[in-house]
Amino acid sequence: FGYVGWRLEPYFRQHEGRNSLDLAGCLQCVGGWTDKGGLAMITQLPKPLSRYKKWFSTHNNAMLAKSKTATKLATITAPVLWFYEATFTLQSTPLAAPPVGKIPINYADYQDHPFPLNDREWRALIEKGEAGQVAP
Repeated sequence: FGYVGWRLEPYFRQHEGRNSLDLAGCLQCVGGWTDKGGLAMITQLPKPLSRYKKWFSTHNNAMLAKSKTATKLATITAPVLWFYEATFTLQSTPLAAPPVGKIPINYADYQDHPFPLNDREWRALIEKGEAGQVAP
């Protein structure tokens, strides 16, 4: 939920979730992953961590990773397990229609909100919120 929620929560709150109290409501935007497409996370681990790939939330598969029609919503390279870095990409392939109960994302209206990776970036985000500006 963490990284996906960070990326999709602002979109959900500006659209279908305007009046929702559901903290995980943004997951309705995911559209689910089916064998025909959807939205999911691609995780690229450094070689030494490849044996631990089950620890990381991902829907890695050939279709999603190689899709020419995929939309990349966000990519982050972040530290993992103290000594390594991994790349996480939130990516979507088009579906003819969203699965039942899921909310389609209007990608033209999606705005990316950077994820803070260190104390300086978190401090800037907090100060932005304290100044009355809208934080992601």
